[in-house]
Amino acid sequence: GRKMSKTLGNVIDPIDTIKDFGTDALRFTLALGTPGQDLNLSTERLTANKAFTNKLWNAGNFLLQNLPTRNDASAWKNILAYKFDCEESLIGIPLPERWVVSKLHLLIDMTTASYDKFFFGDVGREIYDFFWGDFADW
Repeated sequence: GRKMSKTLGNVIDPIDTIKDFGTDALRFTLALGTPGQDLNLSTERLTANKAFTNKLWNAGNFLLQNLPTRNDASAWKNILAYKFDCEESLIGIPLPERWVVSKLHLLIDMTTASYDKFFFGDVGREIYDFFWGDFADW
């Protein structure tokens, strides 16, 4: 990637980018950048992040479709009482779900450490890697 310049004619118009890739993909792409470093804003990167935001949206829709109805008080009581932060709560769930919860705990530790150091680009990449590789595609 070369530096963007009007003179060189290689400037990416944000309005056109939003039309082609969506606001969320553009925001996520920019958020992955490291402060103080140049970002190679390519259509390949925007395309990949558009796929990621679509996958995130689809997973959210899947979860919403599989939640109990509002009137199912006992199901909601079980969901709201469930704690992922103690070993006892993990014993009763199937192995694949225990695995993804353990990966989630690792993600929380990594992103907290990165966030505390103000490495926001790392936070985004860690979330991307977890969601794409561990949560949504296994």
